[in-house]
Amino acid sequence: MAAPGAQQLDEDDGLRACELYVQRRGIQQVLKDCIVQLCLAKPERPMRFLREHFERLEKVLPEKPGGEKESKTETWEINKDKSRSQSSRNRRNSSRQ
Repeated sequence: MAAPGAQQLDEDDGLRACELYVQRRGIQQVLKDCIVQLCLAKPERPMRFLREHFERLEKVLPEKPGGEKESKTETWEINKDKSRSQSSRNRRNSSRQ
């Protein structure tokens, strides 16, 4: 069994590796954008909204070579368009009820 100090070092290294991975892949910004879109749309079925949101992102923002994502501006433009279409769908659905 590893000494307690060695275990802490392993945990610290693991945490740093995780932080680096999240930073390199732009995950924090993607999640932030997702939460903003969720709050703007306020869908009746939030999990469905999230699933569809990530499916659209996966299609529209494929990873570039080296694991980089598209720019934040491109992501913002896509989210803005999605928000408009979601708002239109919500209005149509509420008028049917």
